[in-house]
Amino acid sequence: MGRRGPGRGRRRARRYGERVTTGTLDRLLDEDLTTDPVTAGGLTNHRPMTLIALDALGADDRRLEQFSKGYASRLAPRRPPTGTAVTVSTLGSALGTGERFGDLVAYFGKEVDSAGVDATLGRHLGILLDGVGGAAFHGLIRLGYALEHGRDRDVAAGLAYLADSAQFVQVPPVTGGGGLGAAGLLAALRDHPRLRDRTFGATGFAHCFAEVAADPDFVELAARVEVDEHSLAELARLTHQLYRATGDFFELHTMTGTHAARLVLARTPTSERAGSLVAALVRAVGAAYVVIGTLAVDTVDDGASPPRGWPEISEALVASDDPHVIKLGYTCRQEEQAWSDSGYRATAAAVAGLTA
Repeated sequence: MGRRGPGRGRRRARRYGERVTTGTLDRLLDEDLTTDPVTAGGLTNHRPMTLIALDALGADDRRLEQFSKGYASRLAPRRPPTGTAVTVSTLGSALGTGERFGDLVAYFGKEVDSAGVDATLGRHLGILLDGVGGAAFHGLIRLGYALEHGRDRDVAAGLAYLADSAQFVQVPPVTGGGGLGAAGLLAALRDHPRLRDRTFGATGFAHCFAEVAADPDFVELAARVEVDEHSLAELARLTHQLYRATGDFFELHTMTGTHAARLVLARTPTSERAGSLVAALVRAVGAAYVVIGTLAVDTVDDGASPPRGWPEISEALVASDDPHVIKLGYTCRQEEQAWSDSGYRATAAAVAGLTA
């Protein structure tokens, strides 16, 4: 799809790969780097991700400025480093605390500056993989969007937020075949006599996710996950079907998180590391699936043709002030291209408020 929108004030200034981006977008992203990845209300700061999605959907500079300014009231200044620097040897103890972003962004900034993005990813993804479900997948999403946009400083911030927000689903090694793909894991969770109706002693996605990740029955099933070259496509299909069938807010994040994982995988140096990331993502999606209630995975029939074209859908998405609507629409456009599935267009039209 070509760039669109009225173009008022748009300056075609830089290219990352085949993407045309603007000086305005980069300036706004730089401004956001002075703010915390967690809002004053304790939620993820969606502004950098939404700005990248808006730009990709065709928003002009005026719209980027408008969204950034409108979102700013939610934000808090970036917390300073603690004074204890993160090093290669101490990185493990800094993961998942929710308190070390300043230290972590300094660490990853130095790593990216000295070794480059690809080498930094190759060196660090192994320790971060099992934490991808943290903050409702937003660390993974921020990293994926940063890689897609192409600026090193945004990648460093994405890695730092993934590390700071990590929630680990750690499983013991299984001897012999585990035998569960993504669909098999969800089916096993749905059929489990206790997990399918699991209740929680805490509220909030992160607390419930942590309870599931530590549940011995879940860990036993998650340890059996096996992936192959088709597993990411299978997971993309399943998370899309689940969102279309349920409209669940947290299920939405498994869909956008799967899209983000694909963006990270595009820069992953080895097939072994890629398989580990997909397996970790399947387990994290499984934990999220228990949190939302092991709902049935239904096939959604969108008819013979999508109800709307992308120009109309993108215009409606760009006009939205809801970060989740914008990011989900962006995910749908990217995933339709990746998987040749026009059902994503129907999903984007629906979330944008368009009907056939």
